[in-house]
Amino acid sequence: MVGQALIPVESRLDIVSEEPVSSRFRPLVIGSVLIPGATGFGLSFWQIDRVSIWRDEAATISAAHRPLGRLLTMLGHIDTVHGAYYLLMHVMITLFGASETVVRLPSAAGAGLAAGGLVVLGTRLAGRRAGVMAGLLYAVTPMAVRYGQEGRSYSLVASLAVVSMIAFVRLAETGGRRRIAGYALTVAALGILQFISLFLVLAHGAIIPALRRQRRRLLIGWLTAGAVSCLALIPLLAVAVPAQSGQNRWITPPDWSAVQGFLSEFAGSPLLVWVYGALAVAALFTARSPGPVPAVPVALAWLAVPAATMIAVSFLFPIFNPRYVLFCLPALALLAALGLERLPWRSGLVALPGLMAMSLQAQIPFRTAPAFEDMRAEAAILRTQARDGDAVVYLTTFNRLVPAAYPKPFRRLWDIAYDDSPRMRAAQAADLYGLTVDDTELGRRLTRVWRVWSIRPSYAPGSRFYGVGRAPREFCDVRDWSVPGMALTLYERCPH
Repeated sequence: MVGQALIPVESRLDIVSEEPVSSRFRPLVIGSVLIPGATGFGLSFWQIDRVSIWRDEAATISAAHRPLGRLLTMLGHIDTVHGAYYLLMHVMITLFGASETVVRLPSAAGAGLAAGGLVVLGTRLAGRRAGVMAGLLYAVTPMAVRYGQEGRSYSLVASLAVVSMIAFVRLAETGGRRRIAGYALTVAALGILQFISLFLVLAHGAIIPALRRQRRRLLIGWLTAGAVSCLALIPLLAVAVPAQSGQNRWITPPDWSAVQGFLSEFAGSPLLVWVYGALAVAALFTARSPGPVPAVPVALAWLAVPAATMIAVSFLFPIFNPRYVLFCLPALALLAALGLERLPWRSGLVALPGLMAMSLQAQIPFRTAPAFEDMRAEAAILRTQARDGDAVVYLTTFNRLVPAAYPKPFRRLWDIAYDDSPRMRAAQAADLYGLTVDDTELGRRLTRVWRVWSIRPSYAPGSRFYGVGRAPREFCDVRDWSVPGMALTLYERCPH
């Protein structure tokens, strides 16, 4: 006992953290990870197929449904940044089909993995109580659940960000080549899954000055791992950056209202912004970390550095969008848990369920809202109203993604503007949406059909038929349908 008392507190904690968990307490340890993880997965899986696939998810299906060779060809020209995710979804769709549930299932799993991983990270930084609270708070955060129900990579990236932060903390605690290699591997995986998430590495670097010891050793390890990871990612970035540059033109430089909207979306509601802010202040001034890596600087750097850097960069090259910063959301849950952890246990017993209830209530708007673009309803109209031999034209390239999400009713329709000539086959394989014929060829094709369906965004004028033009004079507007985000018009040849 005397010898142990002479060991510094931090060293004793390191020793304890490396000791095997007693079999008596192992179920408790496993349960503390599984319960938040299962909560995160369960809340995302609940009602996962309630709303229709929308355009971004349809892009996932369109890419992933292709034969592997054609998918790789496409990734050499467009959406390279999503390549790893599309390959994962290619396997999922090949094995299980392309239903709403299948397409969104990996994202729900990502929400659960992030919540469970946050328990591991929080426990390592501030104790099991803080870790469990962080995992539970992330599991119920509206933004985490929302993107846990979307067939894109953001939820998986958030879970991988948690793993990368765990690897960084382990590197900070003990160092060594194995820790550097493990951390470098997680950074490379982040870049492969979504290269914009590499802003997290800046947060890792910002944590180093806050360490209590061995900062120089960690700085060398951080720089080494970052350099190795970036070198490994150079071939991918060389293809991805030029291919992606034209695809983010819809993003505009952020203003103050955009930042306010981001904070509200991140927390779940304007009220929750103030609640999380109060807990962050409590954590900042009262939280204590028993280990060598202080918890509050980890959470603050993770939350603020990537988002602030992306906002600053966006004034020159717009890249900031709340969904791209989802990988910082676990930091908000961790920071709030550090604030709750400083409350007396009876107050915490009330505050944690209260905060979780507020987050669950904040989920109601997106759980009850109609689909942003109801492709499923549109496909249902065509299933009952379309006839064999009908033609279809799409006002925008995004509208051409509808058949990827719900192909059955489109099998009887002729995509009359699609350029299926032999000279265009290679170009079509490299394009996500499909290339079209010129107006002259479209006019020739229209002479061979009796009925044409025009599919357009709901904001487009009903008089628009294709491109910027109206329907040819020989076609009359028979009937219009409107569904959330989209509209259809049926044209028939006018009676003479």
